[in-house]
Amino acid sequence: PDGLAAADVAPAEEIDGRAWAWVARVRCWCHESGATECESTFEIENHGREEIVLAVPSGRIVEAIAIDGTIVPTDAVGVAGGTLRIALPVSRRRVELFVRTLDRADPTLDSWRVQPVGCTVDVPVLDRRVVLLVPPGREVGPSVAGYRLTDAGSPAWMERLLAARPRSSSQGVGVIEAFTEANAGFREARKVVDA
Repeated sequence: PDGLAAADVAPAEEIDGRAWAWVARVRCWCHESGATECESTFEIENHGREEIVLAVPSGRIVEAIAIDGTIVPTDAVGVAGGTLRIALPVSRRRVELFVRTLDRADPTLDSWRVQPVGCTVDVPVLDRRVVLLVPPGREVGPSVAGYRLTDAGSPAWMERLLAARPRSSSQGVGVIEAFTEANAGFREARKVVDA
């Protein structure tokens, strides 16, 4: 009949909001003891998400989690692997999520594997950077699938494509940053996603 619509079309409701990470940076210190300390930093653009799900690889022990430099109280500290939900400040569009983890390998082996991803989040990540710091007498082995060695000045995808850089949200990052002495004696090997 005339005047009756077959369907009403309306914008979809965003129940969970949207979010993505402009960049994920992983910095790993590989110690002679077999311990690997990793710091994962996610520069997140948040449009209404109230929480994010963090996945910690099996075997990695969570040492600290922070949002914009403020420690997040959680029962996950000291726990190896698993997933946890972290509340995001909905009022801020730019948020920095920081996670420090520890992994142990058998130091009697001549070599051990370091996972290039410290932790993952349940939002798209547009650029991934990995820095491996190795002590004297150790070398970074063959490239990990999907990653390639790069120099410190290698531009991110946004810089290459649009000649632009995202704003940094670093509000209070100094609260958690590693001491400069932590790098003493270590050599860097930088990796990026091989596109």
